[in-house]
Amino acid sequence: MNPKTLTRQQKEKIIRRFKEEIIRREKEFDEEAERQTEAISLKLQGRVNKVLRRFWDFKVGTVLDYEREVKCPDDGKIELANVLKELQKVSLPGRDGEKVTSTRKA
Repeated sequence: MNPKTLTRQQKEKIIRRFKEEIIRREKEFDEEAERQTEAISLKLQGRVNKVLRRFWDFKVGTVLDYEREVKCPDDGKIELANVLKELQKVSLPGRDGEKVTSTRKA
């Protein structure tokens, strides 16, 4: 018998170990994916929670439309505070023509 050849039992043992290793690595991969998903979700929720209440009623499109209409100062910068004041005065409708309403729960 050649010393490099494996017996049937040795082959089965090696195959069993590889299958166990595959199962273990798949489990670790799934757990890591779940941790990353949870971390991203928490990060996004934190960003959403930082949005001030007075901004809830405005759509991004409405603000962008307003910024396009306003003449920029010499430095080319538009201050967010001024945009907010003007939008609250005018109470512009949404992009689709409907009244702007909040989609966020108070």
